[in-house]
Order: sequence, then structure tokens, then C-alpha cells
Amino acid sequence: MPEPAVKKGTATEDIILAFFALVLLANAVQTVPRLLQEKLGINIASPYLVAGVALTEDTPLGTEVVAVDGTPYYEDSGDTTGPLGEFPPGALLTVTEGPDRALGGARWWFVQAEDPPAAGWVPESALLHAGASGFNVSGRVGSKAQVVLDSTMRAVPGGIARAGDAAKGALGTVVDGPEEAHGSSWWYVALDGVRDGGWLPGSALVVASDAGFQTGNSVRAVHATDLYASAGGGVPQGLAKKGSDMRVVGGPREVGGTVWWLVETEDGVQGWVPESALEEGGVKGWARGVVGVLLVLAVIFTVLLLGGIVYATIRTNQIRVREAARIREAMQKKLEPKRNERWDKVVEHVKSDNPNDWRVAILEADILLDELVTKMGLMGNTLGERLKQAARGDFRSLDAAWEAHRTRNEIAHAGSDYVLTKRETERVIGLYEEVFREFRVL
Repeated sequence: MPEPAVKKGTATEDIILAFFALVLLANAVQTVPRLLQEKLGINIASPYLVAGVALTEDTPLGTEVVAVDGTPYYEDSGDTTGPLGEFPPGALLTVTEGPDRALGGARWWFVQAEDPPAAGWVPESALLHAGASGFNVSGRVGSKAQVVLDSTMRAVPGGIARAGDAAKGALGTVVDGPEEAHGSSWWYVALDGVRDGGWLPGSALVVASDAGFQTGNSVRAVHATDLYASAGGGVPQGLAKKGSDMRVVGGPREVGGTVWWLVETEDGVQGWVPESALEEGGVKGWARGVVGVLLVLAVIFTVLLLGGIVYATIRTNQIRVREAARIREAMQKKLEPKRNERWDKVVEHVKSDNPNDWRVAILEADILLDELVTKMGLMGNTLGERLKQAARGDFRSLDAAWEAHRTRNEIAHAGSDYVLTKRETERVIGLYEEVFREFRVL
């Protein structure tokens, strides 16, 4: 019986199904947090970038900014040809005019550099607030840092030679610095998962924070905690009771491996507290908690659902295999003749030396084949039509049946003119025998 081959195919299907189920689950786990961040502004998997780093339309004149990657400057806003020059990477600049909205809606600012003296219009996307990240005052060697925007790491502080690319949001560890160049502090950062690192200006970095707070966020005290005059501790400025609501007004800063945030209570008291003493507050905190719980429940439900689908499919395949085997066995038993006298007569005709007996043997064997095919339920007016309805998966000796039946037709049509030898008769009867043995007629 062909049952082992069916089981092998079914096992392969089960393995493929389980693999795709795991792929779908992994995709769901990766996609849901990304959608939460893009649609709701809720980041569960990675820290936020600190707000206030990029320029806005309300940025006041006189603000110090940094051209992180270095950028060309132009005589007119919106100009993209014929630059007057190029500010070096990390150059400290001062905004003196703008903003001016150029074609396409992009804002441009007129900035000036003191050393060497230079001035021109620069697109807003190329500038960051100097020191807005807070890394320049709180950063230190060994700190975990995050990249504010897509930047080019340099081989030396403020140099032109590239050392690699740092994508926005990439995490790394500060291993050297600070070094001063073009008015900015530079730090050597080894990015996570990257073999080599490079130098980046402090304005392109923030202290990595797992909490993801930003200036203006509502937060809540996890437990009673002191409000300190400076990051790292010192003289308490006040006390925040457990569960009290506060607002983030500065930070983050890292001191001794701990990230600190400047908060303000509802009474207007400000002070620095460690990040571990804070949690999201207000509606956003509530929503983040609810969404986090729903996300966990959704992942659990997805796992259970995928498990149920895999189990149901495997069980269905197993039942299908058993049913196919049972039906085949029943069909074979149904087709088994009680007696084989008619086939014995066919064999006797083959042993004869009379060519007419050989013809009779083939004609009788074809009649037995027609009866077998009819019992199998194949439809048609003739044996040829019924054989056309047979599937090779259910009829392994179908080619033998066709060849034997074609020989029978040639004999029937040609009559005594058909030259038939005993050797040819034995060959054709062997084809019929192959069919009958497959279905246990013999």
C-alpha cells in the first residue's frame, strides 16, 4: 500500500505550516510596536529621543546651532547650486535671520560662523540646537548614547574623513572624548552591533533613556522621592509623594551610570530625580499601560490561535491519511474476486500453440479489465473512455492498462490479419496481470 508516501508528504506540509506560523508570529511581534509608535506615539521597545533638538519655526534669532554633518551654505534661501562655501562637520553657528520658506515648503535659516568667519543660508534639516540634547553636560566615557539624526561618523573630531554612518535612533557606548573642534564637543561612539565606531558632535547625541521621557511629559512618582538641586543628588529641594503628578522640564543627564530628569511638581517646585523613580503619567501614561496590556494579550491570543490552527491542520491531515488508507483498503477488498477461474482460462489459452487461442486470451483479459474499471466507478461508454477518467495517483499501472487495451483493439479490428506471436501474447497478458495484481484481482 502507498500509505508511507502519503504520510511523508503530510509531515512535510505540517513542518512548512509550522514554519510559516512562526514567521507570522515574529512579524506580528515586530510590527505591533512599530505601529504603536507611528500611529499613537507610544514607544514600548526602545527609548525616545529628547525633544527640542531640532529647530522649529519659532526658533529665536541668536540661537546657537550646529551643522552636524557639515553643510554647504548659499547666498539665497532655496538655492541648491553654486554654494558660497561649506561649514565643516560639527561647526558651531549662530542664527541671525529667518526662517524663510523656500520652494517646496522647506524652511531655511541664515547662519554665521565665527572661526573661520562665514555666513549663508542653510536648510533647517541640516541644523540642530547646540547642546539641546544635554549630552555635552551630562555625557561621559562609558555612557550609553543614542543618535539624534542620521549622521556621518568622522575619523577625527571635526574632520572630513568618514568613519561610517550612524542611523537615527542607533544606540552605542561613548569610549572617548570630549574633544573640541569648530566650537563643538566631539565624542567617539562605538555603535551596538557595529565593529568600528567614529567621532560625533555632542549635539547629535542624547543620553540613552529606557523610559523615553521628553520635555513636557506628564510623569508620576513611583514611590516617595526627594527632589534634588542637581543631577546625582545633593541637597533636597522638596519631596514628591508616591503617585504625585509632575512634569518633565529638563534632562536627561547621566551621573554615575544613572539617568536623571528635572521635574516640576504641581506646586511649582523643581528638582532632579532618578529615572527609576518615575513612570508615565496623565492620559498618555494610562493609555500606554492599557495598550501595553492589550499588546501582551494580543500576542498571547495570536500564539494560541496559531497553535490551534497548526494543531487542527495536523489532526486533519492525520485523519485524511487514515481515511484514504481505509477507503483504499475497502476498495481493494471490494474488488477482490472470490474465484479466479476466468483468469486461469486466460492462462490456458496463452499456453496453447493455436494463435486463435492467443487472441481469445487477450480478448478475455480485456473483458476482465473492463469489469474491474467499471467496479471502480469510472464513467464512460467504453473501456477507453473509462480509462481516461482514471487518475495516476490512484492507478499506478494505468500505462500498462492502456498499452494492453490498444493491442486488444488492434486485434479486434484487424482480425485474422493481425500477426500475433506467442511471445507477444505473453507480453500483453503480463500487462493485464500487472493491473490485476495492483488491485488484488489475482
